[in-house]
Amino acid sequence: MENRPRRRDYGSSAFDARHRFTFVFSYDFPRPAFVPRLLGGWRVTGQTVLQSGFPVNLQDSNELSLVCSTTYSFYACPDRPDFVSTPTLLNPRASANHLWFNPASFTDNAVGTLGNVSRGFLRGPGYWGSSFSIQKDTRITEKMNIQLRLEAYNVFNHANFANPDGDVASPTFGQILNLRPFVNNGPSPEGSRLVQLAAKFIF
Repeated sequence: MENRPRRRDYGSSAFDARHRFTFVFSYDFPRPAFVPRLLGGWRVTGQTVLQSGFPVNLQDSNELSLVCSTTYSFYACPDRPDFVSTPTLLNPRASANHLWFNPASFTDNAVGTLGNVSRGFLRGPGYWGSSFSIQKDTRITEKMNIQLRLEAYNVFNHANFANPDGDVASPTFGQILNLRPFVNNGPSPEGSRLVQLAAKFIF
């Protein structure tokens, strides 16, 4: 089998966010002298996140290098596809089968080789999302308050795609198969739009 050039394993980590911009704001409206309990205590907050995509894990599960572990895992099988031509990035909203790149740009690695595509060669879709909140604090007594909140996550309902299938041996190679999930199974600007009401009693 070929010697494994170390330069092919040098690259960005799977969760490398090369570019990220976050804008956060909060504004408390002035408390009016007229009907302060009704018209006072209002606050608006929000954030906008823009980020470039994570590296795509390009691999070849056909195990043509003949060195893979019998219990296949990401680290036990270093096979990657062979580079054919510079891939053309596509619009998954408009391309057939929601392709992110032209799959013909890669092919199976030759038998007895690991493939010549380097680590982190291609990046997946980036994402952006905005969240917004309206809050109302009402004082009941000197030590007791009630807070009402209307919160909207990914308020513009922008579809944020997950990375495409990076296995050249898969029939869905290059296709976007999922949306980016909520972070830690909770609401975030990256997930689908979520609107919720909340109340907090502070004493």
